[in-house]
Amino acid sequence: MKTLISILFVLVIVAAQAKSFESEGKTVQGKVVETVNGISQPVALAYVFIENTDICTYTHEDGTYSLNVPKGKHEMKVVFKGYKTETKVVNAGKETSVNFIMTQSDNNLVVK
Repeated sequence: MKTLISILFVLVIVAAQAKSFESEGKTVQGKVVETVNGISQPVALAYVFIENTDICTYTHEDGTYSLNVPKGKHEMKVVFKGYKTETKVVNAGKETSVNFIMTQSDNNLVVK
């Protein structure tokens, strides 16, 4: 009987820890690229963030990033100087990969 109670206690603790991890968040990763003459090229050092949070990172040299995002729907944005801000709604409980294609901004300053 003591063994059965001990086993049940351990199972309850394991289940509680699993539920806690589930509500903490999920890793969302992806790649940020630009298309030049029909060829995709990585965008290094683009700022990737979740709107209205302090969750953010920069892309690596190969354009990849990884963020731990709280479970649920969030607006993910990518910003890079000279490009339009890209926004996607991410469901961190279901999506694990989110890629972005950056588009050059029309309002670049031209110095003559």
